[in-house]
Amino acid sequence: MHATEDKHRVLDALHLLIPNDVAIEQHRATGHFGNPVIILKARAERAPTIHHIISVINTKLSDDELMHMREQIAQHIDQNCNLFIRFDKQKAALGILTLGREDPILTKIKIAAYPACHEAATETARELWKDAPLR
Repeated sequence: MHATEDKHRVLDALHLLIPNDVAIEQHRATGHFGNPVIILKARAERAPTIHHIISVINTKLSDDELMHMREQIAQHIDQNCNLFIRFDKQKAALGILTLGREDPILTKIKIAAYPACHEAATETARELWKDAPLR
C-alpha cells in the first residue's frame, strides 16, 4: 500500500477475497524509489477460510478470466508448489474482482501436492478450478 492510498479502501479490497476474521499484518517497507510503503499480509490456513477464498475467486471472476486462469495456471506455479495470482487492487476496492498486473493484490497459494513437484501442483490447482461455474 502506497502512502497516498486510503488504508480503508485497500482493506476493503483485501476483504473482497478474505473473510473479515482473518488477521492482516502490516509491515513498513521502502519502495523502489525510496518511497514509504506498507505491506499488508494475510495468512489463511484453516480449510473453511481457504474454501471461502477459492469460492470467491470462482464466483467473482468473469468467465473469460476464469478460463484464462485455468489455461495459464501452469505458468503461475513455481517449483515450490506455490500458485501466484494477481488481482487488480483498484477494482477490488470497488467490489469487482479481476486479474491485474499493475499495483496488484498478490496472492500466494501453497498447493498441497504429492509428489511435491510442479506437475502435480498444476494438476491439483486445475482440479480446484475445474468445476468453477461459467455463467
